[in-house]
Amino acid sequence: MSTFDVQPHLAAIAARTTAARQPTPMQMAYALNEGHPLAVFCADAGITLDWPGVLRVNDPEIANVSLIAHRGDARLTAQRVEACFTLGQRVALWDAQADPALIDALLNTIIYLGNLAALDTDLERTLAAVMTPLREGAVLRYYLADSLLRQWIWAQVVRPEVERLVGGDVIEPRQLLRAETQTRVRLGAWLTKVKRRGLPYEIQQIGFKGNRLDGFWVKLQAL
Repeated sequence: MSTFDVQPHLAAIAARTTAARQPTPMQMAYALNEGHPLAVFCADAGITLDWPGVLRVNDPEIANVSLIAHRGDARLTAQRVEACFTLGQRVALWDAQADPALIDALLNTIIYLGNLAALDTDLERTLAAVMTPLREGAVLRYYLADSLLRQWIWAQVVRPEVERLVGGDVIEPRQLLRAETQTRVRLGAWLTKVKRRGLPYEIQQIGFKGNRLDGFWVKLQAL
């Protein structure tokens, strides 16, 4: 029989400091929602909604939100969103590819963007935005405008233009003002397009941390 005492070693392991695990968007939303379930209707195949507090239902009439996944045909996706709005259903729109054509298609309908329940490129964030009790009013509109601007317009439309302008991802100090001006003008033009659709914001501040395009940041303010 061994006389090796394991207790001091176990105690030493337990005493080690470990980095705190950051909660996921859904965990934070579920906690803020005090554990109330979110009933989701989704007609798109191949989508798994395997998160605590998310309940998949087969009838949009009893759902808290209808989840629509954009899968390539921007016009068709916009028509689906428009049909849901016509029936009085709340819509969470998920577009994993951040297709800028989707935004144009939405603007060619009667859809009031400020009435979307969520607009995101990540499925978990999409549902978390719907679940959180902060999903109404000004907070929701800011999230929608910020998400649209960062994930669709900046990433897919404006960034490639600025990258060509400055010749790469790193912005030389002499080109910084030019890059900021170009970005502000182009993003501002898109904000003008969406402000009449329920997202009335303008750019308050803009910049590039570390003089890199990857360090892009923007702060919006309501009109």
